[in-house]
Amino acid sequence: MGKERPTTKQIAKAVARRAGSAELTRILVDELPGSELASLLLHVMRERSRSVTWADALRLVERNGLVRADTADARVLTELDARAFAAAEGFDAVELSPVAPFGVNALTGIDQNNVLTATRGTEVLADPTIAMALECASRRKREGRAGLLTGAPGTEFLYRVFRPGPL
Repeated sequence: MGKERPTTKQIAKAVARRAGSAELTRILVDELPGSELASLLLHVMRERSRSVTWADALRLVERNGLVRADTADARVLTELDARAFAAAEGFDAVELSPVAPFGVNALTGIDQNNVLTATRGTEVLADPTIAMALECASRRKREGRAGLLTGAPGTEFLYRVFRPGPL
């Protein structure tokens, strides 16, 4: 059997040791404002992206299912969407964003290691229910209907689920 992969916590500790600061992770987590952490990560990724070649990108597509095209026939999916919306005439048709505010997946009990975290305070949704609830709450707030969210009658949502699985 192969060697076990290190956890994200173990990797963070090793990086902090290499940087000469055992406190690096704590500072990044507890002291650095989210906007500054996002700016730091954007800078790091911008610098790293400068060395990526087309051959590198192709290798990643071949190895990583997260960036590979879906094998489902897009015509069938489009027809299915069209039929669903046609059957729900009179409802608002809402296509949800594939990203949500950072941390909402964790609020529902989904471990962050099972989520594709992005910079700029967002993450890819692991469960569309989160986006539906946020959209309903936003509509209720705009309409001045505060209080317990009981649903959004007259709304049909479209969302394709993306959950990368644990690290």
